[in-house]
Amino acid sequence: MFVMDFVSRYLPAYNAYLPTLYTEGPKGSDSEHTLIVEIDEGRNPILAG
Repeated sequence: MFVMDFVSRYLPAYNAYLPTLYTEGPKGSDSEHTLIVEIDEGRNPILAG
């Protein structure tokens, strides 16, 4: 029950803030100095090929 309670309380914040973070990055960030790590369905990093 604890996990479901946690997720139900914080998921609305993720839904509200993530679109802006993905399009604009964190406030004051420099787009040339931002690290992006892509992950697969298992949350494993996808290695550049």
